[in-house]
Amino acid sequence: MTLWIIISIILAINSMWMLKLNKDLIERNDELIVMIVIKDMQNEEDSHETR
Repeated sequence: MTLWIIISIILAINSMWMLKLNKDLIERNDELIVMIVIKDMQNEEDSHETR
């Protein structure tokens, strides 16, 4: 019985850690998308200026 309680607690902690990690990865992904969009917009402006 005690073993199942310990396993349940470990799984709960692991799930909380995975949710936090997932949230951090989503935020980082959003930052990278914004950087790519900004860089692409700058490249568009540069290509129009050289014409």
